[in-house]
Amino acid sequence: DRIQALLQRRNINNNTLNRFGKLWIRNLTANICHNAKAHPMQIFSNKFTGTPGLLVAAGPTFDEAIPYLPELIKRCLVVAVDTALPLLLKNDIDPDIVVVDPQYWNSRHLDNCNNSNAIVVSESSAHPRIFSSLNGPFIFGSSLFPLGKILESDLPSRGKLGAGGSVATSAFEVLRNLGCTRIFTIGLDLGFPKNMTHCKGSFFEEAIHNNSSRLKTAEAQLWKYLYDGGKIQTYDYQGNQINSDTRMQLYLNWFNEQLKAHPEISLIPLSNKGNKIEMAKPKAIEHVMKYPDIYQEKKDMLSNTISSMYNSITENAQTIYKRIDLLIQDMTTIGDLALAAKQHLKLAWNNPEIWTPAWLGTLQSYDDEIRQHPAKDVAGFLLHEALKQIQQNANNKHPMAGSLILYDSLISAVSVHISLLKKAKNLLDEEFDL
Repeated sequence: DRIQALLQRRNINNNTLNRFGKLWIRNLTANICHNAKAHPMQIFSNKFTGTPGLLVAAGPTFDEAIPYLPELIKRCLVVAVDTALPLLLKNDIDPDIVVVDPQYWNSRHLDNCNNSNAIVVSESSAHPRIFSSLNGPFIFGSSLFPLGKILESDLPSRGKLGAGGSVATSAFEVLRNLGCTRIFTIGLDLGFPKNMTHCKGSFFEEAIHNNSSRLKTAEAQLWKYLYDGGKIQTYDYQGNQINSDTRMQLYLNWFNEQLKAHPEISLIPLSNKGNKIEMAKPKAIEHVMKYPDIYQEKKDMLSNTISSMYNSITENAQTIYKRIDLLIQDMTTIGDLALAAKQHLKLAWNNPEIWTPAWLGTLQSYDDEIRQHPAKDVAGFLLHEALKQIQQNANNKHPMAGSLILYDSLISAVSVHISLLKKAKNLLDEEFDL
């Protein structure tokens, strides 16, 4: 089962890269000024050791907790996922921290959330709408992508968030990094209790109803969502059968793996109706009411940590600006090498007699220079589609067809990076007068 889960996750990761690779790079360069302004997540490392944490997601069982929210926020450090933020605000609850997903449709959950003062944990590739929808302050974890890693390489360490594939897994990582070892959860259902996908009033639920018609009913859309992800029947904490899907099971497996890797952490769902996480131990919400009121104490800690952090925005901007200059040079070098290799290849495309050891040696030298270049991972980030194409055309009659596809794709990828990096430089120049 574990091997199958790993293979499923790898397949999802590859498909995600193919679909969103260019978008993440565009977002990363469009957010370059926010990158300079953001605080590193590392500043909160273990600041809340011994403090109970509350992870708030927007699963169906969120509705059960609504009456208890005013008391829960007094007794726990509250970290919400972006889908839950508008629901909390509707109930006059502003979480301490909100963790946001980088994609556009998740940013739509944040429409009309500009009355929140929650600290926002994000990543430099997040959709730019997020930064106009929320007030912040903004905390960035280290970038997961090669371009982001290089741009941040000369900045203070930001701290990593484990990549579990879901904003809920990121919220768990935030609480773990903050030092919380007792993590209560609301709405972390990882399945569809009573065949519901989200709690009432969520953006997803309202979007289904707003877009419904006689020919496209809300029920039909919900059925499609439930079954498109690969329906799985599983069990809640009471042993009752509920529906889930392959996506949710991947997240559930991630939580199981993390709890095994970090036995000091107790994950405590405040409902027994969600998909059962093996090592989680559910309790009634009333259990949390026994904890003391720490509201002012935690707010002071959050505020003081941010205000005491030396964060020279202009200095950060200058550092990133210099790194962009170097990266443009690197991309140009890799592009020139790929172009030279392509021309060398085309010169002998239909003349196998030219494929002498010396000719092949020259082609190999181009390949070696590209592979050994420090920025190769940045240029190669957008090559997944090309590699897939090469695999699909493995029986191509021309033995050098794969190499040609690779060089063309590399030239294209370099061009995309250089264009976006130049735009990023202009943004920094306009914002900080560099």
